[in-house]
Amino acid sequence: MRLSETIEDKIICITDSESGAVTKLEPKAIENCMKPGTFIIKPIEKWENDTAVEYRIGDVNILLDKKAMQKGTVMVSESPFEPRAEYNRPSCNPCRNCGRC
Repeated sequence: MRLSETIEDKIICITDSESGAVTKLEPKAIENCMKPGTFIIKPIEKWENDTAVEYRIGDVNILLDKKAMQKGTVMVSESPFEPRAEYNRPSCNPCRNCGRC
């Protein structure tokens, strides 16, 4: 397989029409704790060859058969990705530099 692209700005949604399973892959956004609002983006990697397409992000690998994609039993859709901060407590904004994060 060869790396065909890295995806930093899209969410990949994979739907299996036979089982109804939906898998969502999105780039990992890591916020800089010293500069809130600044993110490091870990992209989704798309690998492919003549018979298959593989999406990788971190330790998650999803291998899709191109024949199933052409038949329509497996559908891949994309939507925009916007990095956002996720706080454990609503009182964390604005940051008080407590060091808990």
